[in-house]
Amino acid sequence: MMYLRWKKPELKRPFKLPLVVPVIFTLCCIFIVVLSFVEAPEHSGYGLLINALGIPVYLLFIYRKNRPKTYIDFMEKATISLQKLMFVVAQETLVGEEETRKQLMSDDRQNQVLESEIENT
Repeated sequence: MMYLRWKKPELKRPFKLPLVVPVIFTLCCIFIVVLSFVEAPEHSGYGLLINALGIPVYLLFIYRKNRPKTYIDFMEKATISLQKLMFVVAQETLVGEEETRKQLMSDDRQNQVLESEIENT
C-alpha cells in the first residue's frame, strides 16, 4: 500500500488511511518476527526452513511455464479427485431432481416471507 502511494499516487482508492497506520502495522509485524527469533531461535529456524523449502517447490511446479504434458494431466486428475473428495464440485442434475429443487426453492421462499411478516409484526 505504501509502495503504491509512492509510485502511483494518481490511482483511485476505495478508502484512504493516514500513512501512520500501515507504518505502525509493519513495525509491529517486524517486532513480532524479531522477538520470536530472539526468544526461540531453534523453533523459529525450523519455521523459516519449512518456508524456505517452499521456494524450490514453487519454482519447479508453479512458476515454470513449459510443463510436461504428463505433469499437466496428473495435476488435472488430482484436482478433480480432490474436488470430489472434498465435495466442492457441483453435482449433476438427475432427471426429476429439477422439480424437487424448484419445490424446495419455493418452500424456502415461502418461509422467508413468513419470517419477514413475523418480524414486521
